[in-house]
Amino acid sequence: IKAKIPAFVAIKTIKVNEYIAPNVEKKYIIFKTFYSPLVKDVKNLVATKIISKNEPITKNNSKPAPDIFKNQNVEVIINSNAIEIISSAIALENGNIGEFIKIKLNGKILNAKVIKKGVVEIE
Repeated sequence: IKAKIPAFVAIKTIKVNEYIAPNVEKKYIIFKTFYSPLVKDVKNLVATKIISKNEPITKNNSKPAPDIFKNQNVEVIINSNAIEIISSAIALENGNIGEFIKIKLNGKILNAKVIKKGVVEIE
């Protein structure tokens, strides 16, 4: 059987944690046995491994983008009693809303909770 199925295919090599959407096109490809299902939408997905040119985008080589990326500058909200201090730091790992990540603030490594995209909180 030579069936063709719609798939998002890389138009160039996509690096790990790189957004997928700008680097793909939708094509009809000859059906083969895939180890992982094809994705139906590439919006807000990043690569979990290097994706070669012309490689289909699957659930195995992509994932939803984290709310904070490793090495990203983040806003830090420090709550202490009735005082709120806002500063900036560097995220030392990826994280999603509700998760705790390590950040580097003024040379110190601290744990902070991701409260929204680009913002963490220390209590």
